[in-house]
Order: sequence, then C-alpha cells, then structure tokens
Amino acid sequence: AITSALIAMAVGTPVVIGRSRFLGDYLREGKTCLAYEPGDAGDLAAKTNLLLASPAKAAALARRARAFVERALSPGALFKSLFRP
Repeated sequence: AITSALIAMAVGTPVVIGRSRFLGDYLREGKTCLAYEPGDAGDLAAKTNLLLASPAKAAALARRARAFVERALSPGALFKSLFRP
C-alpha cells in the first residue's frame, strides 16, 4: 500500500490510506495524505467524501504530496542521503 501511495503522490493524486506504523515514515497525515482507521468503512468514506466535497483541499493535498516526493524521494535526494558525510 505504501508504494502505491507514493506513486500516487508522485503524480499528484490525493491519497487516502489506512493508518499503519509506516505512515509517518513517508506520509504526513493532513499534509500529504488523509488516513483512515483500518477496518472502519465509515472513516474511509468520510475521508474520501471530504476530498470529493472539497476539490481545493484535494488539490492542495496533492500539490504538497508531489512536492514532498520531488524533494525527499527523487533520485538525487536519495543519492545525497546515502552519501552524506
């Protein structure tokens, strides 16, 4: 799920993802994604409906997510993180 979320973020798609222990590693709830409680269909529906009801919020979330991927996960950024003194 995290790989799919990162791909979606990279192409500027708003992401709604189930909370997990990996969420904080790459995703910032409310900044680069919306997270729902796994197994809670009502929570998933609420988060999805929030984006559908507010295209401006969805677009802002998608822009921040794409900017994060470009800044933190680009090949150049990953290279620098591997060879940082």
